[in-house]
Amino acid sequence: SYLKADYSLSCTSDEHKFYQTYASLMILVYPIGVPLMYFLLLRKQKDKLDPGQASFAARMSDEEALTRALEERAAHEEEDPSLRSLAFLYSSYEPKFWWFEVFETLRRLSLTGFLVFLAPGTAAQILISIIMCQVAMRVYSGCAPFISDFYDSFSEVAQWQLFFT
Repeated sequence: SYLKADYSLSCTSDEHKFYQTYASLMILVYPIGVPLMYFLLLRKQKDKLDPGQASFAARMSDEEALTRALEERAAHEEEDPSLRSLAFLYSSYEPKFWWFEVFETLRRLSLTGFLVFLAPGTAAQILISIIMCQVAMRVYSGCAPFISDFYDSFSEVAQWQLFFT
């Protein structure tokens, strides 16, 4: 068998089999490995990333609970430099949403990488992408994960923009 894009390349050659194996391995490393590594690194530090925002909210206003949780998270960052190295994964989110960057990474991978393999050019591909956008939109609006209310609103508008394009 030959590659449709270039009939001079045989799909049965050793070189082609090597690249198939390499591509399969990279599919495991990037789309599965990166979100999994993010999750494991964040999960390991969960108690420091979310010092109890939900339990604080039971005793005080949501705004006070968020402020207290952020203060405690900042104190943990001062004590533990390894925690600070993960800040790019959690610093935009409320402490109780320490995991949200994992969701966001999976959402981006799904909309850009997964859909390419799913019935390319068909109505099913469009339908599934619309469903994925709707699910993400509901998660964003239901969770409101960002520390800033402006970013929560902006992210919801961005999800609508993805839906309409």
